[in-house]
This record gives sequence, C-alpha cells and structure tokens, in this order.
Amino acid sequence: MPETEFSDGRDTNRRHALLAVARALREHVGASLRRLENSEIRSTYPDRHYSEGWRFSVAFPDGETRRIDLVVSEVFPSVPPRAALVDRPDYLTWPHIEHDGILCLLNNLSEVDPNNPGAVALNIVNRAVRLVEELIEGKIVERDFREEFLTYWFYGASSSVRDVVTLFDPPQSSCLMRCCTHEGLTYVARDDDDLARWISNRFGEKAGRRLRNRSKPVAYIWLSKPPMPREYPQCGADVMALAHKESEAKAQLLSESALQQATGLLCLFAAEGRGGPGIVPVHIDRSAKQKGLGRPAKRQIHTGFRPGKTPDAIKLARTFGTNTVRRTQVARADGPWIHGRGKDARSRDLLGKSATVFGCGSVGSFVAEHLARSGVGELNLVDYDELVWANVGRHVLGATSVGRNKALALAEQLQREFPHLEINGFDASASRIVANDQLGLLDVDVIASLMGNWAAESLLDQWHSFNGCPLSVIYGWTEDHALAGSAVAVAKEGGSLACGLNSIGAPKMPAIIWSENQQLDTEPSCADHYRPYGAVELAGTTALISRTIVDELLRPSSASYRNLWIGSSDKIAALGGSINADLLSEAGSEIVGSQAMKLAWPNKLHANGKQASNNKVETASMESAD
Repeated sequence: MPETEFSDGRDTNRRHALLAVARALREHVGASLRRLENSEIRSTYPDRHYSEGWRFSVAFPDGETRRIDLVVSEVFPSVPPRAALVDRPDYLTWPHIEHDGILCLLNNLSEVDPNNPGAVALNIVNRAVRLVEELIEGKIVERDFREEFLTYWFYGASSSVRDVVTLFDPPQSSCLMRCCTHEGLTYVARDDDDLARWISNRFGEKAGRRLRNRSKPVAYIWLSKPPMPREYPQCGADVMALAHKESEAKAQLLSESALQQATGLLCLFAAEGRGGPGIVPVHIDRSAKQKGLGRPAKRQIHTGFRPGKTPDAIKLARTFGTNTVRRTQVARADGPWIHGRGKDARSRDLLGKSATVFGCGSVGSFVAEHLARSGVGELNLVDYDELVWANVGRHVLGATSVGRNKALALAEQLQREFPHLEINGFDASASRIVANDQLGLLDVDVIASLMGNWAAESLLDQWHSFNGCPLSVIYGWTEDHALAGSAVAVAKEGGSLACGLNSIGAPKMPAIIWSENQQLDTEPSCADHYRPYGAVELAGTTALISRTIVDELLRPSSASYRNLWIGSSDKIAALGGSINADLLSEAGSEIVGSQAMKLAWPNKLHANGKQASNNKVETASMESAD
C-alpha cells in the first residue's frame, strides 16, 4: 500500500509539472508551440528515454527561424528538461550540440528546483536561445572546440571504451614512451622500468616480468594547440599530417615509432585544454583494409617483400596512407590525476614524500590507508603481530588476511590498490628497528608511531632526541572506548613525547576522566584486557592522526603540539566518563564533544626537569592499537 500511494502521488505531481511547463511555454513562445507525439520523440531521440516533449520556433539574428525541442524523461520534474536544436548544421560544426541535437547547457553539478517546473523550463529555453545566438555569432566556436577538445574527440570516437591507460603525468614535450597490453587494455608509461613497476604492483611480479619483454614504443606528440574536429584523423595519412603540421621532429618521432613495430601502431596526441592537459589515442592497424583497395591482404604492410626485407619507406607509406584508424579514449591512472585530477598542488608534493608507520593495528591500518589515498609516495609499514578474528571489525584488513602478518598483508593490499605508489611491509619489532636503524629512519620525511606501546615509543622518543629531531615524529593513540584520540607531533623545538606523559606512558592530561570503579573488559583468558569500541568510534581519531601526518609532510612544524579529538559528550557520559576539567581550562573555551582542537605540548618533564621515579605499578589509559 505505501508503495502504491507513493507512485500515485508521484504521478499526480508529474502531471501538474507537465501542465506548468506547457503553460509557461505557451506564454513565452506563443502560437508556434505544439506537443510532440510519442512516435516523434522515439524517432528523433532513439537513444534517449524521453517521454514528453514540445516543439516551438525561434527567429534568430541571422534571419533564420529555427525549431527547438524541449523534452523531459519519466523522472521529471526531479530531473530537469533538455533542449535540442532541430534545425542545425552537420554534427561537430558547432560545439555543445550532441549527435541528436541535444544542447549541453548545464554542468554536472547544476541543481534545479523540482517544485517550480515552469520556471526551470523557461530557464532552459532561454539558455538554449542564448547558446544558439552565440554559435551563430561564431566567436565561441573555435575557442570551445579547442578548449574542450577531449569532449569532441570522444564524440566521434570509434568506441566508448577507455582502452588505453596512461601511467604518467602528461609532459608538454613530445617523446617516445613504452606500452604493453594486458587483459584487453593497453598501458603506457614513460619507460620500461615505470611500466614494469606499475604492472607488477597491480597484477603481480610474474605479469610484470612477462609484459616487460613485450613492450612496444609509443609516439607521444604534444600539440601546440588542440585540433579542431575537421583535423581529427580518419586515416593513417591524417595522423602523419597532424604531427607534420607541428614540426618535422614530431613527424620523425611518429615514423620512428612505426618502424619499431610489426603490426598495430598506437600513437598519443596531447594538448592543453580548458581543464588542463588532455590525451587522445589513435590506433592504426597496418594489416587492415585500406580505403578503395578491396579485400585486405595478410600482413599487408609486408606484401610483396620477404619477411624483414620491406624497405622503411614502403613501411611508412603503407602505415600512413589510406588505412582506416580507430580513435578511442584514455583513462589516466597517474598519481596527480588519481589524487587531485591534476589540479591539486598538494598531491604532487605528497607523491614525493615518504613516511614510516609503526603499528598496523586498528589505528595504524586506517591511517596507512588514508596516507595511501592521500598520495604519499612511499610508505613503510611495520608490525610484528598477526591479524586475528577479533581485529577484523576494526581493521582495514578482513577475513582473507586472518593469520597473516598485519604489515605485510596491509602493504600488499594497498600496493595492489595504488600501484603508482611504493608501499613496503615489514614483519618486525619497532624496538629492534629503532635500536638498529634498520630502515634508514632518518631518510624519510615523517615517522608515525601508532602502537600504543610505551616501551617501544619511549625508545623511539629517545632516538629522536639523540639525533636532534631532524624530522617530525607523530604519536597517535585512542583513549578508552575510542571516545577521544590524540596526535602529538614532536618537532625540532618544544617538548619530546615524554614531556606530556607520566612514568608509565599515560597522558598527563587525558581528554576524558573515567570513574575509578570502571573495570576493563577481558577475553576468556587472563591477559587479554580491552575497552570495547568499533570502527565508527575510531573514525574521529584516525582522521585526526592522518590529517596531522599529511600536514607535517606538507608544512613541517618547528614546535611540538597536540591535536586532540573528543567524541560525543552524551556517549562519554553514558559510559561513566566526563571531559577533563583541566583540559577545559587549557582550551580556554567550552568543549561540547565531537570536535577537534590544537593544544600546546609540554616542553619539560617535571618542574625540576627530571623524570620522577615511580615504583608503583599503574595502568596506562592509552588504548592498545591492536
């Protein structure tokens, strides 16, 4: 019954919306308006799902009267109408007009008011008329074709499949690159090393070794300005003409690529568009049928010559002749595109940075994933522990990794998902690595310690101070129930980690104070104590720590500080806790929970400058990051 009522209500709303559009159009365009028959809609727009439409005439400044359609789909008015130019020149004569006349008027982020369908329809109509007037005037035609050449290249592409994957940030100079084909896709990189590394990271080392021996050259031709639709290549000769128009050197590069390949030829053209550099691929099949030559001959490029004896001039003439070509599409998979669509300057900086992460448990695994998704170029993940079933609910890894070392399994998973990065896992004790400096810790840009282990972290803190704090070390932890978390950045100036912790590694100023009679939960064994929390509670802390690490990679701080996140005050109270009154005083403002703040970090151990001794055994309130 509720579904029927919803459907009936939607149908009624749609009928009212259609009446509102018809009324608004009749008042705006007058007697030329008529309703389109369903058969007209289906025949005119066979590839669309339009269900209603209107046609009207508009007199334009060039003296011509042109017909415009306004059409809507079954989900109107939630989705706005589309306008189409019925009387139009040949396809790709004017920009912003699709093959069936539909006009591109709104960008993909545009929103409309579904409760005012008449006004929305008139807005679309007015936009359509203004666009046609500008196209008639002619000033925007060449500009928009060139600035948005990727769009128009794809309009006439042989296939909508993005069958070429580029692994490089597009340079503004022509060169030879290398490519290989795997599972129907062609991957292009700057050289064999980059190609093999990416393929190995994504598909495994065996695939990388195999495909490296099968790589072929690709001519990458940078165009001084994007081509117009009339310049899009239709045959091999057009491909060479496009390169030759630029320079003899670029044409020679194309010839060099062709002479090194026996069968199909791929070349890439690139130019600067409105949204940045764009790349378009052209495939030439040199064994394919040539225009006007009848049936294709086998190995046509070598026809009439013994294998290996075809003169270079004949090869080039048959490659860049009347061969039909395929224009397809590119999928960019380079780092700057993945992490910022080529526009975020931070992504290029982060791709050149490196970080070592100690601890790949509930905190460290999510932080490592955040750093990979942020585009940190090199990650070293360290943990000696194995994943168990009790970890799975609050860990990046899942059931398929149970029983495996956390660092190795996490590095393998992230490397496969981000093949352009370098991600290494180490099954090792952090204390041993710090004591022996096995990973060249001074060579990375940031160290993150997310272990919640005072013994190991105190050693790292001492090592850091001994070496003069040449880089930032970020220590991150959660408090009980993951309802608060800290990221302490220890820098060259200011206090060390120990300055803000007591003798057993607990924060001197915890965010939350818990009642003294609150007991730790235990597993059915004598040693496994914990405070229950899940991935949702953990998210605030892991985001805080990740952001702190990224900030330190981009803009290293000169002084130590503490970023603090506090969860829901209601949840804290419900579990028997309260926000620390001393923290409230230091923050200087009310803390209501579910918020982050930046605080100073102490720069002295105690008033007398020495670590006080404490023979009493206490329990630290830092949550173990298992």
